[in-house]
Amino acid sequence: MDNSSQAAYSLDTPLFNRTWDGSTNPEELLEEEIIQAAALAGDELSRLTSESSDLSQPIILVVDDDHIVARAISQQMMKFGYKTFFVGGGAEVWEFMREVVPHVLITDVRMPGINGLELLAQVTAQHPDMVVAVTSGAPDVQMAIEALRAGAVDFVVKPIDFNALHDAIERGLSRRRARVRQRRYQVNLEHMILERSRRLIASTQALAQRTREIGLAYRDLVIRLGRASQWRDDETGEHIQRIGLFCAEIAQSMGLNRGEVEMIGEAAPMHDIGKIGVPDSILLKPGRLTPLEFECMKTHTQIGAELFSGSEVPLLRASEAIAISHHEWYNGGGYPYGIAKDQIPLFGKIVAVADVYDALTHERSYKRAVPIDETIATMRARRGLQFDPGVFDAFLRVVDNFPGIERRLAETPKPVSKYNVETGLFKMSRMFPVGASGG
Repeated sequence: MDNSSQAAYSLDTPLFNRTWDGSTNPEELLEEEIIQAAALAGDELSRLTSESSDLSQPIILVVDDDHIVARAISQQMMKFGYKTFFVGGGAEVWEFMREVVPHVLITDVRMPGINGLELLAQVTAQHPDMVVAVTSGAPDVQMAIEALRAGAVDFVVKPIDFNALHDAIERGLSRRRARVRQRRYQVNLEHMILERSRRLIASTQALAQRTREIGLAYRDLVIRLGRASQWRDDETGEHIQRIGLFCAEIAQSMGLNRGEVEMIGEAAPMHDIGKIGVPDSILLKPGRLTPLEFECMKTHTQIGAELFSGSEVPLLRASEAIAISHHEWYNGGGYPYGIAKDQIPLFGKIVAVADVYDALTHERSYKRAVPIDETIATMRARRGLQFDPGVFDAFLRVVDNFPGIERRLAETPKPVSKYNVETGLFKMSRMFPVGASGG
């Protein structure tokens, strides 16, 4: 029988020993630790089950430099149903335990080399659950006290009363069996909890991955909706990308959190999506619009908001707020509703500043591009009128970054403008295999 694996364990060994010191997000620790702890609990449960079986016929190792005495003790203990072995000294104990770790050790106290008390200390240091009895050829009260304090279950004076020795050993084994049962119950409970936690983590991760995929799908949809306006007005394609980046800079300058900065960066490009509902004769007119045409142009705010209305998705709700409010003025002089100050959504106020800056600094079919310094001077005059003062001041703190953003954007490779039918069909055939249609 090889139960040498016992050397790595004690019945008091904790399975899940790390404590959270507040320096790391506990969620980051949980997955790895629960998986490791579940594996440890499984191994420990198997070991304890094996030990419970082994304790039905305990192994005793007798240590005495007098081989006649060692053999006699071994034979007497076999009569009580124990499986016994004997060796002649402490050095031989360690050789023996390379193969088999006994449940009980009976050692003489006076031996050459390692004496019984030294062996008791060494063995229980490595195997704290081992039952140890110490024998002696002469009564020595002080030695007996030392042995019992060191963990021995009994100090037996020769000639040995084997019934008394048997009772002492059984008391020690009973305590060990009770601890094994308690430990098995505890570990089994921990194992069940850890396994359920592991499955819960796996389910949570799958749900989180699905949530991320849905979030990416919403973002992709919104971006592609923004690109839809590119087919109506070539300039709009680059304009909407710049607006998203400019708005993220302004939002960050205002101290908005990371989620809000990312949200406006993704939603701001949708501010003019409603222009897909404006007739080409008005949208692409090279000159100034008539009052009636301008009233028609104003409807792009409501058309855009209507496209996103009714959704519970935060990104789409942000896009709706921006679409409806990015032409409102801080003093109430904007459109479509003439709302003012805190009635205007914050994201709409930010887009309003970025949109005017971009419109002034770029050439359109009906106007020339205005230099940046002249643009800022013009916009400064509208602070508190058209633009929220706090938003405008945040814009001023980062406006010097805008030319660099625009250059990087211009250097970024653009997607192919025309749909490649052959490539598209190939991709679709891989995603959706072609087969016989149903009747």
